[in-house]
Amino acid sequence: KNPDHFRMDASYFNGTEGCVLPLQKDQWRKVQMRLEKGEMTLRIADAAGAPLYEGDGSACSEFLLTVPKTGDYSVSLTGHHAKGRVEITALDAEE
Repeated sequence: KNPDHFRMDASYFNGTEGCVLPLQKDQWRKVQMRLEKGEMTLRIADAAGAPLYEGDGSACSEFLLTVPKTGDYSVSLTGHHAKGRVEITALDAEE
């Protein structure tokens, strides 16, 4: 994890892992979720707890999020017998 990139690969994941990312208003983030087995839920929320995204990636495994306001955002990944990968990356202006 660093301010521009969060990645977690799991061959067997039970529990919850999290971090805080400092994000800037109007910054775009690319989110990729790949679940091979088990269950995995990703939650990204602002400092007040309002979710920017919450889901399991089943509707769409790769998508873009725009940051509505500057601040620290919590990233929480919960898994139950999960195997897969989650990656959140900052996009450059030209991407």
